[in-house]
Amino acid sequence: MFLNQRCTIILEKLMNSNSYVLINELVEELKVSRRSIYYDLEKIDGWLKNHGLPPVSRIRFTGISLHPKTKEAIPSLIKTINTQEYEYTVEERKAWIAICLLSQNRPYHIDDLMQMTNVSRTTTIEDLKKLKEDLLRYRLQLKYERKHGYQIAGQENNIRRAIVYFLSRFYTRNDWKGISSQIHLILNNQMINRQIEENGLQKIYKIITESEQLLGKQFTDDVLMSLSIRLLLFINRFVQGHIVSIDLVEKKVLQATREYVAARGIANQLESALAIHFPENETVYMTIHLLGAKVNTFDAEDEQGSALQTVVQQMVNDFETFACIQFQQKDRLVNNLLVHLKPAYYRIKYGIDVENPLAETIKTKYGDVFDITRRAAHHFEGFTGNPVSDGELAYIAMHFLGWINQGDRVTPRQKVLIVCPNGVGTSRILQKQLEDLFPNLEVSDVVSTRQYEEMELNVDVVLSTSTIRRRNKPVWIVNPILNESEKEMLYKKVNALFPARKNSWSAQALLEMIKKYATVHQEDKLLQELKEYISSPVKTIDLNQCSPSLNRLITDNRVVMEKEVANWQSAIRLAAAPLLHEGTITEHYVEAMIQQIEKRGPYILLAPQIAIPHARAEDGVNQLSMSLLKLEKSVSFSSKKEHEAKLFIVLANIDDHAHLKALAQLNRMLSQAEVRKKLVQTNRKEKILQLIDEYSLDENTGVRTCQD
Repeated sequence: MFLNQRCTIILEKLMNSNSYVLINELVEELKVSRRSIYYDLEKIDGWLKNHGLPPVSRIRFTGISLHPKTKEAIPSLIKTINTQEYEYTVEERKAWIAICLLSQNRPYHIDDLMQMTNVSRTTTIEDLKKLKEDLLRYRLQLKYERKHGYQIAGQENNIRRAIVYFLSRFYTRNDWKGISSQIHLILNNQMINRQIEENGLQKIYKIITESEQLLGKQFTDDVLMSLSIRLLLFINRFVQGHIVSIDLVEKKVLQATREYVAARGIANQLESALAIHFPENETVYMTIHLLGAKVNTFDAEDEQGSALQTVVQQMVNDFETFACIQFQQKDRLVNNLLVHLKPAYYRIKYGIDVENPLAETIKTKYGDVFDITRRAAHHFEGFTGNPVSDGELAYIAMHFLGWINQGDRVTPRQKVLIVCPNGVGTSRILQKQLEDLFPNLEVSDVVSTRQYEEMELNVDVVLSTSTIRRRNKPVWIVNPILNESEKEMLYKKVNALFPARKNSWSAQALLEMIKKYATVHQEDKLLQELKEYISSPVKTIDLNQCSPSLNRLITDNRVVMEKEVANWQSAIRLAAAPLLHEGTITEHYVEAMIQQIEKRGPYILLAPQIAIPHARAEDGVNQLSMSLLKLEKSVSFSSKKEHEAKLFIVLANIDDHAHLKALAQLNRMLSQAEVRKKLVQTNRKEKILQLIDEYSLDENTGVRTCQD
């Protein structure tokens, strides 16, 4: 019986759960029907039976779980799943075929590819057609000769870029140990160099890990393994005579970096360990990948880092301006974003194209923040000289998301440790969700898997985005972006681990009632499950809730049309008058908006002739609201022509996120030159409201509109 991607995800979820898992929870997480889940469970039962293990336990209205014997055996069994037991998805098959063809200097017959992916000839041919299209982005050709089979042709530098990309596509859906064993299978089939095949990956991993101290940085867990596999595949290419080309000017620049010194040291050790010759161009090429590797921390200061810090500061300032918010811990945000953007700069500059598995989720669920990030990222694009991909933009958006509403919190009582192999951005967005859901929990630290294995645990519970070894504390496995089922699961677990008195007594009372009529063999475990089962989620606000559209905030009674006013101060007071009349803001808020401009200058001019005055929520906002003033004659904030405005849109936000949907819609509207022209030139209120309606459609964002 084959296991596919969904089956392995379900198995790992059941293995890491201390209680029953609801079918609806799996439906929501995997985005499939209940029928598909039941079909997957049949596959899992068949696979477990083949290994002599009990099937998945099913209890109606409660959920599914694994027998303790099965839980104990699963970790080692999953690691040993071979290609004959695993059913690849379409994307996995394409990536795996690509890696095989790109790694070797020989053609593959279709029968070889069929055997490798366990699918029919027809399916393999369809996969190859799709792969051929994907390869065009790297200027590579998939060639076929009847006698020999399929082979990929093109420049070596493009082949290397494709290897990195398809490897990232593959590892986002698989564990590294499984991939590394299959990579060795490719090399073993070729036996270009027996030393490379035998423990080559382990040797490379160890040598790169040792280089971290020299570099003054710590690679993320997933990147450390990715670098090791990349380097193994690159070595396999150049020992076959395929060496990358490096521009002479770029070569000199790269040879002057600390990463080159580390790359030279790694190359020297690998020459000895693997009995190979490491060409200079390959050492420089390794330098590029060390520079572009995601890190958790770095302590190196150089001219490049100083210039990039200025760019990051400009991006954060722009995000604050476009989002009409003020970050409470701005310096820390700048530093964390700098840790991410320094390697991102080299990835973009040298075309290292890696997959961001969370990109689509960020764009869909947090479309407003993603759009504002795109606008702020123009500074970074100017710095790199290249456009920033959606995947890289999503990583940047995750940093901003993690720092929204990071103000003072209630003194926490329970401490949580987050273990994340994917880097700072991923861990920050998870930390934000946890702190929003549970104000009394403190995230004491965010660490890598390697750090977790070595550190002393002075926390109450551990949350991880990947499977880790359980130590002396509870370990909960979650996704970086929590869905509703996972939030409910966490509520139950938190309430069970740190119970309120009423829930604790209720669970104990139920247990005593059960003991009257049944024999309880594992009383502690039953009590724990009862606590989790009766714990009810508490309603909280997240970024997707209570986010009204633009046309729900700027309504007919909040639009003021006027010929002219004496000055910009009068314009702001007149624009805010409808909100003051409704009581959604106070007089103090109006004065605070004026004081902010007097202090900071006309920063509220977000487009020609258009100003968005605002202040902080604590300056006098009673309710999220917006109003608009349209003047026939401009007023000026200074003597400069570009500081004039005819359109004033007052924003009164109650926090850092409730207004983001409306603001994203407003930004999209103002980004269109023709629309801006209409808004500035029209003197008809109904025309303004019509344009606002057109840009207030729900499909433009991934955020649900708050109901009255």
